[in-house]
Amino acid sequence: MFTIQAVGPVPSWKRRQLARLILDPARAGLPCRDEVKSRLRDMRQDAVDRMCSLADELAGRIAAAGGEGVFAAADASEAVGRIREISRGGPIAVNKSSVVTKELVPALAEAGCRVVETYYDELAPFACRFDRSWQLPDVGSSLPVEGIGTTADLVAIRRESERQQGFRGFTGLVGASAVSAREGAVLMLQHGRNVTRIFREARTIVIMAALDKIVPDLDAAFLQTRGMALFGFESLLLGLHGRPERGSGAALDELPIGRSEGRADRSIHMLLLDNGRSALLGGKYRDLLLCIGCRACVKGCAGSQFTDLPGRWSPKEYAESLVAGRSPPDDFCLQCKSCQANCPLGIELPDMIIAAKAELAAGRRRRVGESVLGKMGSLERWASRAPGAANVLIASAPARWLAEKVLDLSRRRELPRVRGATLPKWFRSGKPEP
Repeated sequence: MFTIQAVGPVPSWKRRQLARLILDPARAGLPCRDEVKSRLRDMRQDAVDRMCSLADELAGRIAAAGGEGVFAAADASEAVGRIREISRGGPIAVNKSSVVTKELVPALAEAGCRVVETYYDELAPFACRFDRSWQLPDVGSSLPVEGIGTTADLVAIRRESERQQGFRGFTGLVGASAVSAREGAVLMLQHGRNVTRIFREARTIVIMAALDKIVPDLDAAFLQTRGMALFGFESLLLGLHGRPERGSGAALDELPIGRSEGRADRSIHMLLLDNGRSALLGGKYRDLLLCIGCRACVKGCAGSQFTDLPGRWSPKEYAESLVAGRSPPDDFCLQCKSCQANCPLGIELPDMIIAAKAELAAGRRRRVGESVLGKMGSLERWASRAPGAANVLIASAPARWLAEKVLDLSRRRELPRVRGATLPKWFRSGKPEP
C-alpha cells in the first residue's frame, strides 16, 4: 500500500510567523533562503545522478509492501493508453500538476477522454489582479520552509470516505510533487482542497510520478515539496481565476455517488513516466532534470503572458518542449535571463533555449518570419529613408495583422519608432540626441 500525504502551509505556524513579522520583522527568524537553495541543488544533483536506479528501487519497495500496481510508461502515448484502460471510459479528474496538464491532458483530450480540471472549481468566479509578472507583490518571505508540512493522510481520508459515502464514477489522475524511493512515500503539494477531494471521491486513483520527481528518501521528498511551495508561491498568483461560469457547483458534483464493488474497484496505481527524461541524462540539457517544478521562473518572465499557448507556460516548460522537438507555436523568449535569476537552482534556461532553437532551425527550412526578422538591420536602414511613412505603417492595424500572420510578430507588441538617422550616422555626426 502507498503512503500518500498532502503537504501545504501549516495554518497555526503561518499565523504565528505572520504575527512575528508584523510585531518585529528583524527578529522573525526567517530561514536563510540561500541555505535552502544549496541543499536543494545538492539533493537534486544526487537524484538526477541516480534517476533510473531510484525508479527501480521505488518499484521494488512498493511491490515488496504489497502495492496495488506500479507501471512504467516510456512516453505520453503509452501513459494515456494505460490511463484509459484504468478509467474504463469514465471521466478523469486532474490536479494542477505541470506534468499532467502539459504532457498528458492534451493527449487525453485528443483520445476522446473527458478531462475535469479540479483546481479552479473550488474557487468562486473573480477577476485576478495579477496577470503581469511585474505586478506581483513580494510575499515569498512570509512563507518560510518550516511552516510547510503534512496537512492530510490521503490514504486514511480515502478509506474513511469509502466507509461513509462510497465514491463517484471518475478516475483521479494526480501528479506527485516528490516520491521517496526508500520509503515508497508520495508527497503532493496542495494549495487548496482539490487533491483531497479527488482522493476522497474517485473510484480509482492514478499517481503520475515523472522520473525526475523520484528522490532518495523522505527527507529529500519533503525538502523538494517545501521548496516548490517556498519559491513558487508568488508566481502561483499569476493568472489565478475562479471556476468557469457554468453554475454554482464544481464539475465533480455532477457525478453520482456509488458504492465499491470490491478492493479492485477502489485501487490506487502508480505510473512512472519517462517521456524523454532518461534521454537527457547524458546530454547538454541534463540540467533540465534538476528542476523541482516550483515555476519560480514564471515570476520574472516578460514574455510568457503574451502567448496563445494553453495555460501559462513557464520558461522551463518552453525549453523542455524545444529540446523534445515539440516546438510550441509561440516564441516568447526575450533572452532577458530573469528565469535563471529567479530559479532557486540557477538552471541556465536561456542558454538551453538558444541551443535548442538552433538545433530545430538546422533541421528544417527557415520560416518567412524568421528570415525577415533575421535581417532587421537591413529593414531598419530602408525604413530610415522614409521614417514618417514607416511609422504610420507600423502603427496601422492592417500592417500589424499582416505582421502577425506572416512574421509571427504579435499585433499586441509595441514596436520602436523609426528615426531618419541610424545610430552609426548619429554617432559619427557628434550631434546631441535628436
